[in-house]
Amino acid sequence: MVFSAFAQDLNNAEDLLYYKKFKSAEDLLNQILKNDPANTEAWYLLSKVKDSDSEIDLKNSFQNAPASVKDDPYFLIVTGKILLDESKKLEAEKYFEQALEKTKYKKPEILLAIAKVQIASENGDANKAIDLLNRAIKRDKHNPQLYTELGKAYRKLNNGTEAFKAFRQAIEVDKNFAEAYYLTGMIFRTQNNSDLYLEYFNKAIQTDAKYAPAYYQLYYHYYFRNVNTAKEYLEKYIALSDHKIENDYDYTDILYLTKNYKQAIELAKKLIETDKEKTPTRIYKLIAYSYHESDDHSNAFDYLHRYFGEAPDSILIAKDFILVADKRLILLSSFIKLELNWKKTAPRLLNTIKPWPILLNNRRIIQREQNGLANITFLIKSRQTLIFLIGVFHGSRPAILKNLTQFLECMLTNIPRSFLAIIGEQEVMLLLILQWNKAWQYPII
Repeated sequence: MVFSAFAQDLNNAEDLLYYKKFKSAEDLLNQILKNDPANTEAWYLLSKVKDSDSEIDLKNSFQNAPASVKDDPYFLIVTGKILLDESKKLEAEKYFEQALEKTKYKKPEILLAIAKVQIASENGDANKAIDLLNRAIKRDKHNPQLYTELGKAYRKLNNGTEAFKAFRQAIEVDKNFAEAYYLTGMIFRTQNNSDLYLEYFNKAIQTDAKYAPAYYQLYYHYYFRNVNTAKEYLEKYIALSDHKIENDYDYTDILYLTKNYKQAIELAKKLIETDKEKTPTRIYKLIAYSYHESDDHSNAFDYLHRYFGEAPDSILIAKDFILVADKRLILLSSFIKLELNWKKTAPRLLNTIKPWPILLNNRRIIQREQNGLANITFLIKSRQTLIFLIGVFHGSRPAILKNLTQFLECMLTNIPRSFLAIIGEQEVMLLLILQWNKAWQYPII
């Protein structure tokens, strides 16, 4: 009865691996091995979890295995896998050969296990995997997994034609084997043949509605075409998968793109709490733009400020600079309680904020913007230039300049220094000059 329970648990672990639920598989296998450290098949399946980029330390974990199992074929395969991943190919082959000799090359499951290692490892030999799988197929012609692994081996050799044939054979053996449809779809995805890869990904989920990888590929396809449809597929993928923080990042992106700004902000903030300094800088930008779309200028400015503090110059674009200037001017106009009709004056204000087409029709500056190498210092210097040009424009009218000087001195004196430190005196002066021109009906340049 106990043996039957362990066998069922192993079957469940294999199902979890098939559905790419690696964390669940790892937890179940660790529980099996805690109760039965001599279960060599469980040790082998645990090595498959490692192929999913799990942080499991396979080599150290295997030191806990009892000495009595270290000559078992499955354990020999695992030992060979560890050596192969360490680029010790000759040593690894010795262990694979021992496993094959112990089973006289007759057990399809052992032939399959070694073939999987050869396919999964960067140092593996796909031709050896093909030879092993053809031997296994001669002994078990009705196992679809043998054909899908054969197809994977051909794909490793960049032989799409033979891979397609192998996956078709898997489908002929078992029309409900979703992985075969999915892998066929992946061939056509590499060829950018959307009609065919969509056909096969949809066949995969029609055959087995629990096969999560196909939902992810459908999400990825529609991400660039219809974000609402993409969101539906991503939600199905997440519901069928183990929790991964990468899924949370994907979902945050899709919430923003589908204009669910409140939810996007909430999830993005949770990611910052979880990942802390590991949080990609783009998340701060996503929050800022979400607040911007929600007309929350104060929070938009705060997260833009954090984004500019974290992001390298290489990823900053002109729109980022314009938006942060936009938010600063809105906050400033609110702070000093000026009667500013934003909708009417916004185009003129934004034209003054964008120095490249207005002040200096300079190709170097335009190219700098396109390369994302512009910076806040450059923009502020351009605004200083604007102030200088306004002064030149009014240069023949000393009384007006005196009035302007008095106006600026009065306003700057009444604005807290702490606020000036955040916004910058030159930006404050820019808005004040614009307001002064408006009040006295003097034209801006």
